[in-house]
Amino acid sequence: MTRESLRTFESLVPALKEALNRRAPLLESRPTDCYRLLCGDTEGAPGLVVERLGPVLILQLFEDAGCPPPETLLEIARWYQANLRVRSIYAKPFVKRRERLAELTAEESAPSKPFLGEPVEEEITVQENDLCFFIRPNDGLSTGLFLDQRDNRLQVRGDSRGKRVLNLFSYTCGFGVAAAAGGAVETVNVDLSPKALEWGRRNYRLNQLDAAGHEFAVGDAVELLKRIRRRQRRFDYAIVDPPSFAHGRKRGRSFSLRSDLPALIGEVSAVLVDGGRMLISTNHRGVSTQELRRMVSAGLTSRSFHVESEPPLPMDFLPDPDHAKSLIVVVG
Repeated sequence: MTRESLRTFESLVPALKEALNRRAPLLESRPTDCYRLLCGDTEGAPGLVVERLGPVLILQLFEDAGCPPPETLLEIARWYQANLRVRSIYAKPFVKRRERLAELTAEESAPSKPFLGEPVEEEITVQENDLCFFIRPNDGLSTGLFLDQRDNRLQVRGDSRGKRVLNLFSYTCGFGVAAAAGGAVETVNVDLSPKALEWGRRNYRLNQLDAAGHEFAVGDAVELLKRIRRRQRRFDYAIVDPPSFAHGRKRGRSFSLRSDLPALIGEVSAVLVDGGRMLISTNHRGVSTQELRRMVSAGLTSRSFHVESEPPLPMDFLPDPDHAKSLIVVVG
C-alpha cells in the first residue's frame, strides 16, 4: 500500500485498531493514564503520532511525513473519541522546516481550542504508575512530561533509596520526582528554564514530597557541574537526558549532542562516587546505541566504567525502536 493510499480513514482503520490492541495492557492499567497510542509510519499511519494524557488526546501532525488531510484527521479523532471516551482531542503540527515554522500562528502551534470535544482546564493532572504530574494540553510541542522515559523513571525510583541524585536538563523534574518518591535523600534538578523548574517544584508538592533536601537550580549544566566539582560535592546517581541541540544562556554558547555529549559525560563522572550510576538517554534518531556507547567511552577516559544495562523503550514506543536509546553506566 502506498503512502498516498493511506490518506483515507478507511485505509487507516486496521492500523489504528492494531495499535490500540497492542496497548491493551496500558489501557487497562489504572496506575497510568498517559502513554503513546500510535507511532506514525512504523505502525502504518505516516505523519501521525497520537498520545493520551489522561482525558486528553494529542494528535501530532508531521507534515513532512505526509500526515492525513483534515477530513481524515476528523474521522480519526471521532474514532478515538468513541473508543476511548476522552474529553478533548487537540491537533498540533510538528514542523522541522524553519520557514514553515515561522508561518504558524500561535493558535496553530499551541491551540487553545480542541480539534474535537470540549475544552479542558489549562492545566490537568495525569498519573504515571502511582505518581502524578501537571500537564498543559494546549501548550506547544512540550506539554510537561516526556512519555518515552516512563520506564526509566520507574527504574530510577527503584534505585534511589538513600541516594543523592543529580538530574540534569530536568525540564519539569519528572526524574527528580521519581527519585524523591523512591527515597532519595537529596535531588538536584538543573535546567535553563525557571518556568520549567517552578513547574517541577509544583510536581514535587503534587506528590506530597517534602522540599527538604531537594534543589532546583537555574543554569547551564556544564557550568553547574564545574561549581559542584569545586565544592567537592558528590552524587550517587546522575540523569543525563540532554536535548539534541540547545542554545546556552551565554551568547555564542550552545550544546550539540553529537559534539558535546562525551565531554559532558566526563564532567558528570567527576562528581560521582565510586560505584555511582549514570542514566544516559537520547532521542536523537541519528545516534545509534553503538554510537552512544562510543560517546560514553570517549567521555570516560579518566575513570573505569562498565555499561550495566541498555534499558528498552516502554511497550507503547517499541513499534518505533529508533525513537530513543538509553544506557545505565556504572563508574569505578
